[in-house]
Amino acid sequence: MRVRHTQLLLRGGARTPLEPLAPESFWRSTLPNETLLRRLSIVSTEGARRRVSVESPWKQLTTRGMDESYALGRRIETWMSEQSLGDEEEEVPALVIASPDQRSTWTARAVLRGLCASHGQSDPMAVRLRTTRAALRVPVQDEDEDAKQDVAMDLTELLALRPDALEDASWPRLLDVAETASIFGLLPKGQLDQAWKAVLAPAHRAARALCDSKAAKRAGPLLRLTLEPAMLLQSGSLGSERLRLVVLPGFSLLCWACALQLPRLVRLWPAPSSSLLVETLDDQDGQIFLRIWHPRTHLELRPSWHQEDGPIPLERLQQEKLTRNPSTRAPRRTRADATRPKVTRGVKRGQELGLQEPLRGKTGASGASGVTVT
Repeated sequence: MRVRHTQLLLRGGARTPLEPLAPESFWRSTLPNETLLRRLSIVSTEGARRRVSVESPWKQLTTRGMDESYALGRRIETWMSEQSLGDEEEEVPALVIASPDQRSTWTARAVLRGLCASHGQSDPMAVRLRTTRAALRVPVQDEDEDAKQDVAMDLTELLALRPDALEDASWPRLLDVAETASIFGLLPKGQLDQAWKAVLAPAHRAARALCDSKAAKRAGPLLRLTLEPAMLLQSGSLGSERLRLVVLPGFSLLCWACALQLPRLVRLWPAPSSSLLVETLDDQDGQIFLRIWHPRTHLELRPSWHQEDGPIPLERLQQEKLTRNPSTRAPRRTRADATRPKVTRGVKRGQELGLQEPLRGKTGASGASGVTVT
């Protein structure tokens, strides 16, 4: 059995709140400076040097988020070396898929910079960017009004906000405030345990509802996007692509874990820069398999319905999940797929990051609701 493709599914790096939250001066201090942006080749260094400024500090990738994404890229580079994806001189075609927002794009660039770090190159890899709207958003729900008001009052008091700052906040807004404030140490440790459980409960209920067999059509584009390499290999049209980086919102990763019934993940909320590795394999008989790893712990994850030893047969996965949703059939390979730029392995050369251009082009999957960066 051999590994034919490696895919990294990750959440965007730690960011500032989606909407204004006091104190603004603190959140601006978490943003990366111009030197860091240029070091990661996030801004062009050609021509006259221009000052990089961020007009709004909200929903922006932070310095911490960039550092964690860069560290993830280093770990994946080591993983690729250990898995022997090719010789040092072999080129490995790669594809980056990200939501069309700045935080996702910057996260991808920081990960790619980590992949290039051991080769001492100053520019990121030559990678093709494909935007997608297959991501799922945390729905706004009006249930549990009393519990929502209690959480809003707790957050208002602990963060010393104006009394009316979170008066009409939705559950997604409260989740955003609680998470970002906790990550950056604005909330006392252990003071939000009950409120945190209350904030996460609507997101978990929504994820389970979306992945229910009766509502699986809404999650279909996300499943198709993440299982696309295996389905292309099954149809004999994968081509030369060997590496894929997919940046998704946290709620999308939670829905993905629920859809595949991964018991270790369905009870957790994905932290910023958290990731999963999905390997696509085949055997001598041409059967396709999937293997899911947690990169940080090197722990293999298996669906609750797969108790046998070894990787997950794609055919069994299709029987369990995908046959319930016709929209998850293997996508047609386009002419553009056959001409994707190649990047050197592990990654040897880091030239021309294709992310320098404005985000444009076709979406990766259709039929899903809009994108969120929660």
